[in-house]
Amino acid sequence: MKAFLVLMAFAVHAAAADTSPAPAMKNIQGVYKERFMNGHIGPGDQTGKKDTFIPAENILEIVRYNDEHIYFRVRRHYYNGPICSLYGMARHEGASFVFRDPEEGFEGRERCTLTITPSADEITLNDRVSTTSGSTCWNHCGVNASLSDISVPMKLRRPIRYMERILNSRQYKQAVEQLAEPQAGE
Repeated sequence: MKAFLVLMAFAVHAAAADTSPAPAMKNIQGVYKERFMNGHIGPGDQTGKKDTFIPAENILEIVRYNDEHIYFRVRRHYYNGPICSLYGMARHEGASFVFRDPEEGFEGRERCTLTITPSADEITLNDRVSTTSGSTCWNHCGVNASLSDISVPMKLRRPIRYMERILNSRQYKQAVEQLAEPQAGE
């Protein structure tokens, strides 16, 4: 009976440990880079003319900030030049990390909300609050670009070798300041 109670206590402790964001943070911290040739139609190019290809790089950086938050920076390139660029602190919620823009949505639209969901094979970025809603982070993206339903393969993950530069960046410092400010509704 005593052995059973010890096993039950261990199982309860292990289950509680599984809900901690620490393992997920450790597994996803890093930089994910994907270099590719991006198609571009130059100004005045005629329809049907071949695209010009220019080098581009999609990047996702994730850094553990504290026991509940990660700092992230994402920059994605799209066909013909639009870019999405966003950074901030995302809080652990369930199986995901969620960023809620401290700025109100533009012209009555919803506030930018980005969900970062890790799995064994990929990290999914999604700025839709439901499967039928539109992109909420559109104001951080160029025309015809969004942060909806983006899959970043875990195999792209590399250690961050420039951590000091991130921690001293304007973006990181601003994200830390915004985290300290009370948000509407809290």
